[in-house]
Amino acid sequence: MNQYAIQLGAGPWLSLAAGVVPELLLAPRVSKVVNASPDIHGLVNLRGVPVLILDPARALGVTATDKRRVLVLDRDQEAIAVLIVGEPKLLGDWLEGAQEQAVPAPLAPFVSRLGRGDAGDVGEFDHRGFLKAIAGVSL
Repeated sequence: MNQYAIQLGAGPWLSLAAGVVPELLLAPRVSKVVNASPDIHGLVNLRGVPVLILDPARALGVTATDKRRVLVLDRDQEAIAVLIVGEPKLLGDWLEGAQEQAVPAPLAPFVSRLGRGDAGDVGEFDHRGFLKAIAGVSL
C-alpha cells in the first residue's frame, strides 16, 4: 500500500498512516471563519462537504507564507485539511535508522519514530492527533 509524506514547514518530512491518500487542492476557494482561532485558516467546499483547513504555522512557531498549499486528509465527513509546504511525496520503502533530527517540540508527541524513505528522513506522524490538538476540536 502506498504511503505519503508531507512537510508542515518545520522539522522532518512526516509520513501519513498507510491508506491515507492526500488530495492537494489547486487554487481552492477558501471561506474565512469569523472569530475563529488563528490556527483555523478557513473552510473549503469539497464536493458538497465543508472541510476545515488548519494552519499549523503558529503552533510550530514558524512564519506563515503564501507559498503553502491546501492538502485534504481523510475522506467524506472525516475530511480535514492542513496547509503544507510543497507537495506530498510518495514515501516508497521505509528504512529504519534515519539521521537524528530535531523534531519541533509541538510535533514531538505526534512523531513516533524516525526512518528513511524516498523523501529523505521521515517521522511517522499522527496527523489526526496533531490537528485535533491545534484546532481544539474533536476530529
